[in-house]
Amino acid sequence: MSKNEIENEENENFIDTLMRQAAQGDAHAQASLGMFYAEGIQCEQSWKKAFEWYQKASGQGDPDAQVRLGICYAKGLGVEQNWESAMECFRQAAELGNIAAQRNIGLCYSRGSGVEQSDELAVEWYQKAVDNGFAQLKMTEDFPECYGIETQLGQACVLLGECYFFGKGIEQNYAKAVELFQEPANHGEGEIAGEAMHYLGMCYEMGKGVAPSKEEAIKWYQKAIDFGHENAQENLKRLSAE
Repeated sequence: MSKNEIENEENENFIDTLMRQAAQGDAHAQASLGMFYAEGIQCEQSWKKAFEWYQKASGQGDPDAQVRLGICYAKGLGVEQNWESAMECFRQAAELGNIAAQRNIGLCYSRGSGVEQSDELAVEWYQKAVDNGFAQLKMTEDFPECYGIETQLGQACVLLGECYFFGKGIEQNYAKAVELFQEPANHGEGEIAGEAMHYLGMCYEMGKGVAPSKEEAIKWYQKAIDFGHENAQENLKRLSAE
């Protein structure tokens, strides 16, 4: 349930319903209640209470709650920052097939947060997130937006695509990078789509993984600008002046 959907909920006391269900041990309600407190929806914002409810839901095996709990540990929200605990939460959710958790583990390895830094292991986890994302997308192809799969898959595709583009943790392969960037560029939204579009513009401009094409580069830079990508503006300005 998105924040807008929650705020538009006809029952202004929806949080009371969640409270009752959460108190009765409903893991989904506990996770949702954690999000309410994290966002300050129908209640006073409180990371401490958000953490407590995420923790309850996580203890019952709710993967989304485990990811959110991990983020709380990683950022020190409602609890003292602890990267090791964050990684444990992400691993628990990853074992249950959560795409965001698999992507987050990759990020932790890339940055050396809570684990020894390893570009190779980062790639391994990004690949797991991408493979899992495409598998889940196929299973829910009629309504992927209902599960947020497109967004999670898009983020993983860009991260893995960057590894192939720069040869980080894996042999450089521009064609593979282009293939990965195309998924969020064609089906994603928001910042992550803009990032993928910007990379495609660069690939077409430099002829990396694709035949060089000024026309295609300009097209993708413009699309990236439409999605708010600032660097694409400079590239488009430079390329158009040539």
